[in-house]
Amino acid sequence: MALKLDMSNAYDGIQWSFLRAVLYKLGFCRQWVELVMQCIETVSYEILVNDIPQESFHPTRGIRQGDPLSPYLFILCAKALSNLINQAEANGLIHGVPIAKGQLRISHLLFACDNLLFCKTNAIEWSKLFSLLRVYELASGQRLNLEKTSIMFSKNTTQVAQKYILSIAWMRSAMS
Repeated sequence: MALKLDMSNAYDGIQWSFLRAVLYKLGFCRQWVELVMQCIETVSYEILVNDIPQESFHPTRGIRQGDPLSPYLFILCAKALSNLINQAEANGLIHGVPIAKGQLRISHLLFACDNLLFCKTNAIEWSKLFSLLRVYELASGQRLNLEKTSIMFSKNTTQVAQKYILSIAWMRSAMS
């Protein structure tokens, strides 16, 4: 089965403490991490109400869309999700799907905000995968939009199995 993720306000939700931890974990030096964080944490916004500027305010999380650095930082944060999935697969908690008979198996494909996760169609793997997503949500500040996230099944998956997974997943099915 494949899970197409939709993250709500992907850039806005990233916790700064999470981003800092990811950068250090990936081996960036302290000076570089602090320079990046200073660029992010010193942002202020001012809004207009009836064409009148209001008092500026400072966000406490998130990275700015339109900032040239933001896509790269977002991808580095997604690396943490990738590492969680790889670790779960290495520990036998989830199993990717084969892309050809006897060939490589894939457990996830991450393209900036578009994420596809793959696992066997059973309640145990679904539960493990969903738990990983919850851990990532809590750590990163990103939120899974369950209304826009969808599950896709192989043509070999029985209707009974599909209905069961959908009943415990609280998500909609995409076309198989």
